Amino acid sequence: MAVELTWDDAGRTRLLMTFDTLWTWAEVRRAVRRGAVMLNDGGTHRVDVILDGSQTVTLMKSDTHTQTRQILARVREHPRVGRILVVGSSGITNSFLMVFLKLSANRFSESYTFFATVDNARQHLIDNPAAE
Repeated sequence: MAVELTWDDAGRTRLLMTFDTLWTWAEVRRAVRRGAVMLNDGGTHRVDVILDGSQTVTLMKSDTHTQTRQILARVREHPRVGRILVVGSSGITNSFLMVFLKLSANRFSESYTFFATVDNARQHLIDNPAAE
């Protein structure tokens, strides 16, 4: 599967979305829809999302700005979504995402953090628990 979505911990406090080397925007949208179903399956606690782009060549694709805006808005609209951690993307992709978030005047832009590895992102969540 080009975009895989799994629970990242037994307590279901983290979702891990992993991008394979090759993927499409349609696959990302399907994964986001699956994530909404997973979030609706129980619990009321906040769930942090780790986006792992470490295996992909680049997250930059055609129509990136529009697709990114629509997908992030869809992710953000779910009331249980907490922080979003971006892992292993290229410097160009990280720069694009940072600029995009600032220009979007998105009230959630402070929720995005960038990390080199999934383990670094997990450790950040352990060291910095979300306020209830």
